[in-house]
Amino acid sequence: MTRESRDGIAKLLDELTPEELGGYHDRPIPDPLDQAISRLVQALADETLGEREQILGSWFDTAQLGALSVFCVRMASLAVREDSSDLVLTGLLAAAFEGFRENSPDGGRRALAAAYDAAVRVGGDPGTLFAQAASLARPEMAGHLQQFLQRDDLDAATD
Repeated sequence: MTRESRDGIAKLLDELTPEELGGYHDRPIPDPLDQAISRLVQALADETLGEREQILGSWFDTAQLGALSVFCVRMASLAVREDSSDLVLTGLLAAAFEGFRENSPDGGRRALAAAYDAAVRVGGDPGTLFAQAASLARPEMAGHLQQFLQRDDLDAATD
């Protein structure tokens, strides 16, 4: 990782203070915080898996990790509004990077279900989008993304 990359990620994380993240899930969509998290997700995507895991494991606090899962759900909503599979992917990447490290009570299903539903609604291929996110995730999370697509109830959820 270059010094410029490291400094850029650190600066983006500095914007994600507990005060700033408070009530993030209830804010109108889009919100300036969405753009900040989107830039952070892109910066993380540009790193190697090892560098990304080191950053996520030691630089992020609990609130910042949790914001990535919330961001996934928010991007699914915005993706439908703007008819954009790119926004679905950005949200999925955030969820993949967060990796449900915070032991989310629903195992991350809400975020993944929102992304899946948004992909279908915008005419994207959920399998392709989930595979793209899985390609940048740590192995356990990549498996979780792939297993999610095997659920029997997915078609019923989008009818």
